[in-house]
Amino acid sequence: GHSAGEVASAYAGGILDLEQAILVIYERSRIQAKAAGLGKMLAVGLSEAGAKEVLRGREATVSIAAVNGPSAVTLSGAAEGITAIAAELEQKGVFNRILKVEVPYHSPAMDALKPELTRCLASLTPKLPAITTYSTVTGARVEGVASFYSFLSTTPQGDFRVLFSDCVADQFRGSREMAERLADALGTELGA
Repeated sequence: GHSAGEVASAYAGGILDLEQAILVIYERSRIQAKAAGLGKMLAVGLSEAGAKEVLRGREATVSIAAVNGPSAVTLSGAAEGITAIAAELEQKGVFNRILKVEVPYHSPAMDALKPELTRCLASLTPKLPAITTYSTVTGARVEGVASFYSFLSTTPQGDFRVLFSDCVADQFRGSREMAERLADALGTELGA
């Protein structure tokens, strides 16, 4: 799953039953709506390293939201920062597109919402995956119930990224180049 698709993946993988998956989607959507208008998201034709360079000095308000492929990254954060980055990239001839969303998903704006989300989902009783399931939050296989909960929070470094390309790469063990090309193509189709 990718972002909210993480919940669909948890359901398909047998981690959550249908009622629990619906609860997660409902509460996550309801709570994230509180961040409407707090920022924007920007799809850019940059590598992760290139995106980090563009973010230098803006990390407190804008973050890498998703690494969809080798040259498909989504940024998220404060509207002023996103707008400035878009203008800079436009001047350099680098692909960029402000996404039509109201919420700056996977950005620092989400941090304040985590306590309420965690409280509302305290009744979940996830199971071990019945099939191979990946987390786009960690970029790795979901090996146990604890790793399922990773989508509720950020990594210890405050990293908000969705690691879609890492999940695809693991499927192609030994063919990193093929995985990167596929992840890049999928990222393009996803509009990132």
